[in-house]
Amino acid sequence: MEPPGAAQDSHSPHIASEKMIGSLAEAFYADPTMVYLFPDHEKRMSRLKILISVVTKIIIQQRTMYADHTHQSVCLWQQPRVSWQSLFYQELLCATLLYRLAPAAKRIVQLHFVQQKNRPKYAHWYLFMVGTKPAVQGRGLATGLIQPVLQHCDQQGLPVYLECSKETISFYLRFGFRAFKEATIKNELTLYSMLRPPGQTKERI
Repeated sequence: MEPPGAAQDSHSPHIASEKMIGSLAEAFYADPTMVYLFPDHEKRMSRLKILISVVTKIIIQQRTMYADHTHQSVCLWQQPRVSWQSLFYQELLCATLLYRLAPAAKRIVQLHFVQQKNRPKYAHWYLFMVGTKPAVQGRGLATGLIQPVLQHCDQQGLPVYLECSKETISFYLRFGFRAFKEATIKNELTLYSMLRPPGQTKERI
């Protein structure tokens, strides 16, 4: 059964293929957050793939990872309500992540603290990550993955939250997101919190 909100030309995989992980790693290689976490550009790609492989295992438990049929564009979401079993599994994987990425562990924890501090305390969907392989960007692949889930959120009457860098704010504005807070980590990284109220799909048709 396809998860609610999945686009007709996308699917929700049960595992993250190497191609999906590679596409996200390429998409986020120059992203300010990843540059902050992994400043060594020679090791960044391999560490990015470790990070993404662990994150996708968490997201897959909720069946909220979507990809286009070529696996060159991928979107990761977190549902509003997560079972305690999923939370336990998430914590276990996070511990594994910190072990495998020990040199970046302190920065990962700092980033996580800021993210959790700024997230809304009420029920919401969280757009954790969306990325398209640079070679095929600009073709609407990411939009095709995001829009159907936003429609589902509207049907549920729930807002959507995300964090992004200044460079990608304009991309999310077109979906109805609005920046409402910014946070700077040690003068090295500035994150912008964005929120999309529910019920905007009809307004944008």
